[in-house]
Amino acid sequence: MSSAQEQTVALTGVSGFIGRAVAARLLGKGLRVRALFRPGTAIPVELAAKVEVVVGDVTDPSVWSRLVGGAGALVHLASAGVSRAETATTLLDTNVRPVEAMLGAAKAAGCTRVVLAGSCFEYGATGDRIGERGLVEEDALAPVTTYGASKAAATLLLGALARDLGLEAFVLRPFHVYGPGEPATRLVPAVIRMAMKGEPIRVTHGMQERDLVFVDDVAEAFCMAASVSWPLALRANSSAVLNLCGGKATQLRQVVHATTDFMGVQRSRIAFGAVPARPNEVKRLIGDSTTALRQLGWSATTPLGEGLRRTVLALGGMPDRQ
Repeated sequence: MSSAQEQTVALTGVSGFIGRAVAARLLGKGLRVRALFRPGTAIPVELAAKVEVVVGDVTDPSVWSRLVGGAGALVHLASAGVSRAETATTLLDTNVRPVEAMLGAAKAAGCTRVVLAGSCFEYGATGDRIGERGLVEEDALAPVTTYGASKAAATLLLGALARDLGLEAFVLRPFHVYGPGEPATRLVPAVIRMAMKGEPIRVTHGMQERDLVFVDDVAEAFCMAASVSWPLALRANSSAVLNLCGGKATQLRQVVHATTDFMGVQRSRIAFGAVPARPNEVKRLIGDSTTALRQLGWSATTPLGEGLRRTVLALGGMPDRQ
C-alpha cells in the first residue's frame, strides 16, 4: 500500500451528526478524506474545500469503487433510520444490501480496513435481561425495532464477508451519543430548545436508563479504528465488534435535570410523562467498553456535565434566567 493510500480515508455519512465530527477529526490528524454525498445534499461549508467529494448513493453498487479507490481505509457511517422512522424495505436497501458491494469494492481496490457504524439497538431486549452489568459484545442480539434489526443484520453480514475476503473490519457500536450537532428532535437539543423558548419542557417519564457518550469521544474511536494496527488478538479473525460507551447508567430524567439546572431553568417547568414513551421501548441500554480499551486503546473521557455544558453553549448559549 502506498503512502498516499495509507493517508486517505473514504467516509460515508459525512453530513450526519457523527460523520461531521469524524471528518473534522480525520482532517485535524492530517489525513485526506474522500467523502460521499448523496445527490442534492448540501456540503457543509467547513468541509467543502477540505475533502474530496464523491457524489452518489450507498444503494448504487457502482459508487463504492469510486469511493474506495486509492483509500487505505473506509469508514461507513451512512445509515437509514437513525433520526426518523423508515420502512423495512428502505432499511434493508440502505443498511444491509450495500455491505456486499462495499466489501467487494474494498477488496478489489486494496482498501484493507473497513469500519462500520453499528448500534446499541442491536442488543435490544437483551439490555433489560442481563441485570445490572453492562452489555458486552458477545451478548445476544435481540433488536426490538426494524432499525436495530437492520443494523444487526449488517454486522453479521460484514463479519462473514470480511472473513471470506480477508479484510480487517471493525464494527463500532455507539450507545447514546449526544453533543453539538445532534438532530434537533432528540432529547438533549429538544430540552435545550424548549428551555430557551420559555416553553414547558414536555418529555417522557424519563425512567429509561441510557449510557451517554459525547460525540467527540465517539469520533475519536472511529478515527482510531481506521488507522490502528490490527490487534494481535484478532489475527485469526477478520472482524471485531466494539462497544463505544461510558459504562455508566444514567436515567434520562437525570439528563433533563442536569441540562435545565445548568441553564438555570426552574424544575417546575419540566413535564415528565407529557410525551408517551415509544411502544416496546427498552428500559435499560448500558454498555461495557472493556473490549474497546483492550483492542483499540479507546475509552470515553468527556464527563456528562461537561458534555452537556458544551452542547448548551453550541446551541446558542445561556437563555435568559427566569
